Amino acid sequence: AYISLNDRNGEGRWEFKKTPAADAPALEAVNRDYDFDSLDKADWEGVIVPGELEMQGFELKNNTEYYYRTNIHIPKDFAGYRCMLRFDGVYSNARVWVNNRYVRSHQGGFTTWYCDITEYAVPGGEVRLVVGIADLEGDEPGLYNGNRRRPLRDPSFASNYAHHNIGGILRDVSL
Repeated sequence: AYISLNDRNGEGRWEFKKTPAADAPALEAVNRDYDFDSLDKADWEGVIVPGELEMQGFELKNNTEYYYRTNIHIPKDFAGYRCMLRFDGVYSNARVWVNNRYVRSHQGGFTTWYCDITEYAVPGGEVRLVVGIADLEGDEPGLYNGNRRRPLRDPSFASNYAHHNIGGILRDVSL
């Protein structure tokens, strides 16, 4: 079965955290789980998915991780099957958490990739999905370049051509 997780009209399925989490888990941390429920509820705002964040009025800094969240209902008829999220394009680096548990990361803004959430998906229940995104480029400090030691280069860097940070969930998301 295929279930679209898009919200092209901004009807409230997805929210976006307007400021980075100051205590986000380090990229190389042994335990990258994180309690997103403890973050200030007023800092989240409705967002269109898929879509460019800056085109929706959000300002993004390079090398800084920002967060999307949504709740996903897992249909009862998913029992006995693997439960996969499909991302058709998240620019340019992504990290995924389900129910505050770190699942995986992906780099490459315009490629399709999958995320297996079977162990968290109880048929008939719900999961909380959080997707961290970062537009990787240059020596601007942030989670992805905290010490400014090296300029980052994302092979799919398109913000240079767009003249703004493209960061975000740019293409379809499905379960």
